[in-house]
Amino acid sequence: MKNLSKMILVLVAAFPLGAAAKKPVDLTVLRQSGYQTLIATTDQTPRMTLASEVWSLSPASVLGIVAFVDAKQKADKVRAEYDVRDPAQYIAAALGRETAAALGITSSDQPSGLESSFSSVHLTLRSAKELAATYGTGALVINVGTQNWFADTVGKDRYRVSYWAKAQVVDTNTRTVLASKECQAPLKKRDVAPELSAMLAGDAESLKFELHEAANYCLDVFRKGLFSGAAQPQ
Repeated sequence: MKNLSKMILVLVAAFPLGAAAKKPVDLTVLRQSGYQTLIATTDQTPRMTLASEVWSLSPASVLGIVAFVDAKQKADKVRAEYDVRDPAQYIAAALGRETAAALGITSSDQPSGLESSFSSVHLTLRSAKELAATYGTGALVINVGTQNWFADTVGKDRYRVSYWAKAQVVDTNTRTVLASKECQAPLKKRDVAPELSAMLAGDAESLKFELHEAANYCLDVFRKGLFSGAAQPQ
């Protein structure tokens, strides 16, 4: 699994992650639209993948077998054992609170409730019609979806996290996407990448930190890419 990152990057290059982004929506226009509430939600979580070298650090691994265990199954076990969460809900909740405050309305976190999918790459988010049918009229919806997330080795003793996400702003009255933006967190270079041996230590704090750092990067991208005008979310 040393070529895991190359395999996924080739897949993403062959199938671009979603349609072109829509331009930012003006917050002044949103204030005048009479929304009653803001819903912050996420899309279905794609399955995280981990390289064999990463999983071999886990106490649950079995020598001689671990190299043949599917990367998705390994990540599922790591997520369950260490409570590693999809960063999308954190991004959606933070962006929802900030945007609602800027608009002077209330916000509500609404996890999708969808089970993680078998696919490791998601190309699209739920449609505006689906979101309107789920959350009803009169709402502004911020929907964030992780499109791909994985951890791979860098050299022999380090690792790095790769994270892609997309966010959209939806009007449930008109059932339209007002703005959308994609984000790819930058990959860390080998000399600053964390040590592989520390990845799952201490309740996987290193892995969680790397994912949180990627999430904050995309949160800032979405703040600037989804909204324009005075008092942008911050």
